[in-house]
Amino acid sequence: MNSDKNDLYKKSDKPKKNRQNLVENLCKSLNYSFKNQQLIKIALTHKSYSHTNNERLEFLGDGVLDFVIAAELYKRFPKLQEGILSTMRSHLVRQESLFEIAQNLKLNDLILLSSGEKHNGGDQRPSILADSVEAIFGAIYLDGGFESVQKVILQIYQEKLNNLNNLNNLNNLNNSQIQQNNRISQTDLKDSKTQLQEFLQAHKLGLPKYALLIESGTPQQPLFTISLQIKNVEIYQCTAISRRIAEQQIAEKLLQELNQKNADGSLNLKNLQKLKKKIRDGRNKSLKNLDVLLAERQNNNK
Repeated sequence: MNSDKNDLYKKSDKPKKNRQNLVENLCKSLNYSFKNQQLIKIALTHKSYSHTNNERLEFLGDGVLDFVIAAELYKRFPKLQEGILSTMRSHLVRQESLFEIAQNLKLNDLILLSSGEKHNGGDQRPSILADSVEAIFGAIYLDGGFESVQKVILQIYQEKLNNLNNLNNLNNLNNSQIQQNNRISQTDLKDSKTQLQEFLQAHKLGLPKYALLIESGTPQQPLFTISLQIKNVEIYQCTAISRRIAEQQIAEKLLQELNQKNADGSLNLKNLQKLKKKIRDGRNKSLKNLDVLLAERQNNNK
């Protein structure tokens, strides 16, 4: 790790002029112009690249983001209880949401990494890119104050917040519907892995397991193939750019099948019965294979 430099771009493997153009495009997307350009440079610098990096800005931005989102939810949903508001906030500020924002802002083209970290695919890693988004929020707060960063955050989150407005028609509840709707919304906002785990436990199918089968791709663009197993029976496989994303995607796929509804809104149990049969058949096959293996060993020992 090299010592601090006045210009953090000197070590970049991209031409300085091209990089400046990319930063300018980023600021246009944010609808914000930095008075102190050094702040945005630091926000886009990973700890592997320089002692002057975005860790402190990420810490600051994390707190700013939490407060802005909490305040906005409090204002938008005056009838909702603390529990559902907390679930909504967690849903909006979780790593997956920040990673999606980072991809939209094309931060993988901007984040400064050591050659080793970049070779290992750091510019595609959700945790690094999500932290960079928070670091940018921290930088804007220091550069322009709270109102500036609040404006940027609410602009970026506008669609996600509007989607929450439409979730179960939250703004049109009467008092008698509040408690019931809180339960429904908290379920809707939980991540797919949590929802699947709760669904399987409710139907006495045990806990899902996620196993890494194959790690492929290149260091710059790694791919992870995950197996979803229930009672040691493989149900699905999924490949994505990170284990976490693959696990969420594979859980979401099974959830969509299990949560299919009938015309009257009741749960369609057809896919649940198929899943139970697949688990039962898979376990029976494993037992038969075990019986064959034990029989072969007994014969070999005679």
